[in-house]
Amino acid sequence: MMQPGDIYKLDFAYQSPGVGSRFRPALCMYADSQTNVALLCKVTTSEPNPRFPYREEIVHWPAANLDQQSWVQYDWYNAVDSNTVKHKYVGTMDTNDFQRIFDKFKTFHNL
Repeated sequence: MMQPGDIYKLDFAYQSPGVGSRFRPALCMYADSQTNVALLCKVTTSEPNPRFPYREEIVHWPAANLDQQSWVQYDWYNAVDSNTVKHKYVGTMDTNDFQRIFDKFKTFHNL
């Protein structure tokens, strides 16, 4: 079962429908133990920019076992079945980093 605050590598769909996907790191924002549904946001090494302004820095990226400075894109997410999707655990995000990003995620999605 995936856990909120953990980073996993998995096949993550692109935002444009039908364009495909990429095996990449993603942050688990929410996981439901009854339905096994997990909501994940992509982790990227690209800073916020005019095209993708909703990216929040992972300040303590080495603690999350990431190879380089990274950001979470919180304006879009994938919902996956955590029991069936092929994934690999990468690391656990620093609590302060996760709370800051989770708050932005909740605000953006009106949760």
